[in-house]
Amino acid sequence: MRWAAAFTLGCGAVLLNPAPWALWWSLPLLLAALWAPLRGIALALLLGAVLCEWQVAERLEDRWPAARHGEVREVTGWISELPDARPADQGAHWRFRLTTDDGAQAAGVPRDVRVSWYDGPETLAAASCWRFTLRLRMPRGSHNPGGFDYEGWLFRERLGATASVRDAVPCDDALGGWRAGLLRLRADWAEGLDRHLGAHPGKAYLAALGVGDGRSLTPAHWQVFRETGTSHLVVISGLHLALMTGVGFALIRVLWPLWPAAALRVPTPVAAGWGAAMLATGYALMAGFEPPVIRALLMVWLALWLALRGGWRQPFRALALIWVVVVAWDPVRLMRPGVWLSFMAVAAIVYLLAFRLRAGPGWRQFAWLQLALGLVMLPMTLGLFAGTSLIAPLANLVAVPLFMLLTPAALLAGVLAQLEVGWVTPPLQWLAAAFAAIDVGLQWLTTLGNGVWWPHAPPWAVSVLALLGVLLLLAPRGVPGRALGLICMAPLLIPRAPDDAPLTVTVLDVGQGLAVVARTPHHTLLYDAGPAWPGGFDAGDAVVVPYLRYRGLSQLDRIMVSHADLDHAGGVAAVREAFPGARLLGADTEAPCAAGQGWQWDGVQFDVLHPAVASASAASAHRNDESCVLRIVVGSQTLLLAGDIEATAEQALVRDAHEKLTAQWLLAPHHGSRTSSSEAFIDAVRPQTVVFSAGWRHHFGHPHPQVVERYAWRGIDRWATAEHGALTWRFDGSAVEPQPQAWRHVHRRRWHAPAAP
Repeated sequence: MRWAAAFTLGCGAVLLNPAPWALWWSLPLLLAALWAPLRGIALALLLGAVLCEWQVAERLEDRWPAARHGEVREVTGWISELPDARPADQGAHWRFRLTTDDGAQAAGVPRDVRVSWYDGPETLAAASCWRFTLRLRMPRGSHNPGGFDYEGWLFRERLGATASVRDAVPCDDALGGWRAGLLRLRADWAEGLDRHLGAHPGKAYLAALGVGDGRSLTPAHWQVFRETGTSHLVVISGLHLALMTGVGFALIRVLWPLWPAAALRVPTPVAAGWGAAMLATGYALMAGFEPPVIRALLMVWLALWLALRGGWRQPFRALALIWVVVVAWDPVRLMRPGVWLSFMAVAAIVYLLAFRLRAGPGWRQFAWLQLALGLVMLPMTLGLFAGTSLIAPLANLVAVPLFMLLTPAALLAGVLAQLEVGWVTPPLQWLAAAFAAIDVGLQWLTTLGNGVWWPHAPPWAVSVLALLGVLLLLAPRGVPGRALGLICMAPLLIPRAPDDAPLTVTVLDVGQGLAVVARTPHHTLLYDAGPAWPGGFDAGDAVVVPYLRYRGLSQLDRIMVSHADLDHAGGVAAVREAFPGARLLGADTEAPCAAGQGWQWDGVQFDVLHPAVASASAASAHRNDESCVLRIVVGSQTLLLAGDIEATAEQALVRDAHEKLTAQWLLAPHHGSRTSSSEAFIDAVRPQTVVFSAGWRHHFGHPHPQVVERYAWRGIDRWATAEHGALTWRFDGSAVEPQPQAWRHVHRRRWHAPAAP
């Protein structure tokens, strides 16, 4: 097992290092391999590092460069996955993976591109060929603490560019091969369910469990799965392949002796094992052969091979071998939380069955196993997702048997759905109704109270210590010091210590929009919540809430909405859903902001300087100029958050509040638009630092070069979320200007785009 750990450590060293693997590191490892006791560990570590470096370099080579960002090219390729259609009420468009032809790749276009097609055709066939006119973009996304790493996801999925369709013409050269055949078969499977079930709420489960088609699962579904800890039940992975393997093994074990000639040549257990593995392979192919499915299938075949060789007499050595094979297949997959969670779950089950399972009724053993497994997974889910479902053991206690019973039925339903006969529809509807009832039950579980989801982001060291404590608690009877496991787990219950700085301000990277979090030791203000678009990106849900959870905040005191534009107010709904106790102030609220309002938290003064009178601003043609302008004073340091005000409002502020405008730190008005940051306003504020919150190479062109030059000419430090990601300042109240923490610098990985304009 040591060599497996060393191999993983070598891969991890490459993935976590922001620089390429240096060849000179190989020399000390080779020298260490000359000493017999370290030979296996040193060579395994070196092999892991070299293999992972090769995979990373190969992916980075196949990426669209920043120098060609926004370039329009003619590209021919095939739709190599089931295309995802967004409904018309959510801004109708298609999203899919495009695999390009040899000519496009020779011109530097990546092999696989993630494409968005707005106003596309009503139907779009998988495996079809198209000649697209694409606007290609390099992989780049928002970069925030606790947020989804979009660039990492693109890198992990081998997507070398993103693109939008300008024009498209179908071509006759359809995608061939077994992958195309499977893709068309999966599409036919989904279409058959559509014909018989229409918009039935249970259809999404049948498609997901039958062929891994999760297109009908909505964000609401995934929210319920997250809060109940049941996501693993609808994503085809180890549980489902293990179930199909078990079903296949049982059936063949019963049926094989009925064929005496075959049974005399091949023993029944061997035939059952091979047949079960082949059935699992067929299921994996139907499920799209996605990475989690490939990982689970490798485990099935390796488990069969080890069983035939008697290798399962040492189960943990067998698991270590399977782990190394899975990681070696694609070391970059270590970036997937699912890899760690699935192997941890399997290892925990083996551990519990071997050392802790007591004799008794099957239902009691299953219940105890679910509770113990929930305890084992607790530190992992807290560390990976900054929260965990407290009702996951209860939900899985009921849901796992139901899904084990209904999953084979879902496969049979998909086969029946291909028949164009009327008698098929009623049984399909009954099965879909069963899944719909499960869905209602899971939704009900989420209403049990605020304790359903425990938002907590412990440091990694605390999570690892707690995991060791759990394993100690579940150790076999007679192991000394088992009670120490409780002490190891105790730090999980300790909330993160509040920031000791008098004021911490974070300008989040929300693309073309604005979201600022201002924290005192005991209070938190959110100034705007970023953009949200129908059926698209919601910064409140994707950036703001994860950041607040990451910082260990359980409450949000106030949300100030500067004005009603969607790039500022769009994410408010998602934030309010996560923090219902937050008070609203500003546009489209019952408490519009107006000059003269103010409050004090922990010695920090907050004052509204603009607009002069309260206004909801939603119906105003000039709502930018009605933005709430907020002044924050901590000791001798002053900050000014100017919203989207333009020259007219700036003149009014210079005229009416000149003595209050001076600030060392300025959030640039209107993202650095040419219609804002007038010279008179800048001279009145006299900032030492200015911050631009805008999208990277957005078509609005913020910040405008003339505005940037105005600040540069005055020697003002300039920072931009588009270049540096989320930016955090810790103000101590002194006259010394603090330096920011730029997330794109401190959390740098090989696959992240450089901090460049």
